[in-house]
Amino acid sequence: MSKPKLLLTGANGLIGQRLVRHLLDSKRFAVVATGRQQEARFPDEGVEYRYLDLAHTSDVKATFDAVRPALVIHAGGMSEVDACESDPELCEAMNVEATRAIARGAEDHGSRLIYISTDFVFDGENGPYREDAKPNPINEYGRSKLAAEQIVDEAGVPHTIVRTVLVYGTGHDLARSNFAMRVVETLRNGGEMRVARDAWRTPTWVDDLARAVIKITERGPIGLFHVAGKENVTIEEFARRIARAFNLDESLLRPVSLDDLEHKAPRPRRAGLLIGRAPEELDYEPHSIDDALRLFRREVEAQKAEASHG
Repeated sequence: MSKPKLLLTGANGLIGQRLVRHLLDSKRFAVVATGRQQEARFPDEGVEYRYLDLAHTSDVKATFDAVRPALVIHAGGMSEVDACESDPELCEAMNVEATRAIARGAEDHGSRLIYISTDFVFDGENGPYREDAKPNPINEYGRSKLAAEQIVDEAGVPHTIVRTVLVYGTGHDLARSNFAMRVVETLRNGGEMRVARDAWRTPTWVDDLARAVIKITERGPIGLFHVAGKENVTIEEFARRIARAFNLDESLLRPVSLDDLEHKAPRPRRAGLLIGRAPEELDYEPHSIDDALRLFRREVEAQKAEASHG
């Protein structure tokens, strides 16, 4: 009997690549991975890869009609916060209209839908936030993700929304780095890095997030889940723990106020997520920051060794 097809958007990103790995391990689905690059940026044995520009909704429809997936994991879109602020029209196209097209495709083909969202749907006034907290985004990225959540909520198919925060880990040839990798690369090169001393997050190890999403594909729970790390720390503290995990010079970290970083888009100050449903319904037990950073360092060193031998 042939396996049901699973359509994954954003497969070349940090979360998407890790999901591909775990989906292949689970062996439950025939995975069709999509991305904005012409070729997969990860070892894609066992995965069908398709080019898909989410900004073109007609391409989304054509992909659905060709694949006819039983399940969709929508992890793609425009995630660079300042770029969304600078180009709200593109952000709307990539994050809102693309999600609308995906929800429509899911309805047309009776596909279950899993959507990856963010803690930036909140204003950061009194986080970390529970699943029943009222969203109030303060930048274009957060507004677009909340609008996409609402589209998914109104879709006429079984659906799950997974909010996460400050995801870190390794990937192959990533178009965008992540905060933890930037800390490692900057300090290894002897550079100084300004980090916010007054902004709080619940950093999420990408493997923990991926495992939770795989559980959702297996068990099919619907509704909203917060999937994040358990520890609520300042961005400065997180950076210092990264430096210590890699034996790097944390004196190169320059603590400043979030306002001093002069981002194009305003950032929530007290953001982060409280884990509600996931432990009971998904057996979700995230690693501590320090344990995850040990795994992270092992992956970084393995990539470095692989590159030197390549």
